[in-house]
Amino acid sequence: MNAITAIEEPTAFDEHVQRRIGKYVYRLIDPRDGQTFYVGKGTGNRVFEHARGEITQEADELLPPKLETIRAIKAAGNTVQHLIHRHGLNDEQAFLVEAALIDAYPNLTNAVSGHGSGDSGLMTAREIIIKFGLPALSIDPPHRLVLINIRKLENRHDRSEIYNLVRYCWRINKARAEKADFILAVLRGVV
Repeated sequence: MNAITAIEEPTAFDEHVQRRIGKYVYRLIDPRDGQTFYVGKGTGNRVFEHARGEITQEADELLPPKLETIRAIKAAGNTVQHLIHRHGLNDEQAFLVEAALIDAYPNLTNAVSGHGSGDSGLMTAREIIIKFGLPALSIDPPHRLVLINIRKLENRHDRSEIYNLVRYCWRINKARAEKADFILAVLRGVV
């Protein structure tokens, strides 16, 4: 049986706890409004490393949203709250839980969506029917194609928004792009 004592928000797990919990998925919570602002997976003291890290950017530089939120929490005299959502996981389980939580919490500061979200992540019933009811794209299409995977889409049914995301800016070999007959947008496996 474990003895529980009243403690402040922890800043680290000791080695014994680290061994016991193994891989885990966590949420960082802003105590000012109780909102989750980041979801991640880790081992050891990963959950605490965000708030402990020194923010070294100059005053006029933009901080990544996660660090900006942490800075604001500290400036208000508060401490980031840490919630371990699942622990004792293997890699596959951790990726799955992390991706599901990223889908579940809107407006996160995560720079990327969860592992596999594009293939099996959050979708409406209509999107599921479209995705699995459409014919598959030929493995050997008659045209030279460039497929651009878009993820950060507010309105999935707005053709002009899709068009603007695809034509925005992408790192691609210029010669390869010039050889393409068509450039196609791909959203969650659907062209």
